[in-house]
Amino acid sequence: MRLLWVGLLSLGILTAGYTRDLAVMLGYDGTSWRVVFYDGTEEKTRSVTLEEEPHGFDYDFRSHRLLYSDAMGQVHIRDLSVKRERLLALPKENGYIQPVFSCQEGWVYLVELPKHSSRAARIVRVGLENGTKEIVVEQNSAQLEPMEVQDGRHLLFTSLSCNHGCGKLIQEIWWKDLISGESDQLTLLNAFNSHPVSKEGKLYFVSNRGGAYHIWKQRLKEKGGAAVQLTHGDTTDTSPAPLQNGALLFIRHKNGRDHLILKTLSGGEKELPLERKYFKLRQLKVNRCKN
Repeated sequence: MRLLWVGLLSLGILTAGYTRDLAVMLGYDGTSWRVVFYDGTEEKTRSVTLEEEPHGFDYDFRSHRLLYSDAMGQVHIRDLSVKRERLLALPKENGYIQPVFSCQEGWVYLVELPKHSSRAARIVRVGLENGTKEIVVEQNSAQLEPMEVQDGRHLLFTSLSCNHGCGKLIQEIWWKDLISGESDQLTLLNAFNSHPVSKEGKLYFVSNRGGAYHIWKQRLKEKGGAAVQLTHGDTTDTSPAPLQNGALLFIRHKNGRDHLILKTLSGGEKELPLERKYFKLRQLKVNRCKN
């Protein structure tokens, strides 16, 4: 345990620029899904039970607020400092999933399902206080998984381009310039690519290009550039969460359980200690906004 703690410190991932918590994720303990807070130092964690079961969530490390969508497509926001939840003011005829905090204070991104149908899923930006809503990405197919790029100008998203009449689902990663309004496709892998996130000019994502789901990486500004597979083996790897200094956290499914893995810049991998009661994990989050 001491060696692991020293290793984390040497990577700088618990130093200035991060809150006390290294990561936040959803964990299932056999009874319910809970928001699990993990500081990387020991197996013990803190957790929060929400009013409804979270289907998608995000956490703002700056304001200590949780954002989550429930089974009915409603979006809740909870301020952990006052332990109070409220619903976002959104049209009830539509559903909303995959909520993400914007690094610009007071805004969130949501995937809107018009009339609760996923076929025309589009990405909207919503004001937390006044409920102002604007469509950000809308195309002929489903547009999913919004995630801001650190430059504050671009928005990553996935586009489901083959959801009817084909032998497999194909989903590629795009980004949109929020100033010019232009969108460009970033991956050209002819595979199912998901979980896009950026750090220090690099795009990290999950792809089944090699058969199994693993973590991949490519340079962010190389449209259709060479993608490199980062994880391998008889596992399913999801939820890439890049840290500073080239380190990467992700969730690995193996032998019927989920594990929290740290991958160092040198390529080494370590399983981080986490309470064994959480045998299912998903939607790993780290601080991606400047404090």
